[in-house]
Amino acid sequence: MRGVLRRLGSFTAVGTVAFVVDIMLFNILSSGFGVAPILSKIISVAAATGVSWLGSRYFTFRELGGRSKRQEAVLFGLTNLVGLGIAAGCLFVSHYVLGLTSAFADNLSGNVVGVLLGNLFRYFAYRFVVFQPPARSSGQTSGDRTTVGSE
Repeated sequence: MRGVLRRLGSFTAVGTVAFVVDIMLFNILSSGFGVAPILSKIISVAAATGVSWLGSRYFTFRELGGRSKRQEAVLFGLTNLVGLGIAAGCLFVSHYVLGLTSAFADNLSGNVVGVLLGNLFRYFAYRFVVFQPPARSSGQTSGDRTTVGSE
């Protein structure tokens, strides 16, 4: 249980830093430079994804380095494309379907609702798809496994 709580705590810390990068860049682009909201969100999520991969790889899921860094990065990128789709979808519905076009509405839909739903998806995808434990040698059985802090 301690391993799960530690991982959730570090996932939250890494996610908070990435979230700040996402929100700041989104608002700078959309309000400061007049970039369209969807394009601003795509750019801000791309930057936050880089921050998140570094934190996830070297902090949150460091003991689960069973894949090559290239494979992890590709899977991480694909996972974040889905997360981006979730956040952009929330923003699209709010801004274009519901007509809620204020900066507050864009931030609430894209950066609160979208990020929350995207993060739920990301945590489980990172944990169970992207960052896999190292493969056991063929001589080990499930009873031989001793992993410190595993779930």
